[in-house]
Amino acid sequence: MNNITNLFKDKKGFEVEYIYSGDVITGVTHPEWPYVITKNGAQRALVCKETGEPFGKLMKDDFNAILMCWLLIDDPQLIDQAKAN
Repeated sequence: MNNITNLFKDKKGFEVEYIYSGDVITGVTHPEWPYVITKNGAQRALVCKETGEPFGKLMKDDFNAILMCWLLIDDPQLIDQAKAN
């Protein structure tokens, strides 16, 4: 997957884990997170690692808009860094 940008290559200890279904990324997690962020068609959800129960279900466009708004507020430099890569 050559279209994936490692935004955290300069941040030691931040080990994002991609979840694959074949060669398609269907989720992302971190060893310290108690959840996985997953996608299934047009739906996105946080899924509890322990129980496998989804919570916080949103449609793709809503999830992405909320995420982008949060990044613009919380870490706008991350967006600039992603554009540069």
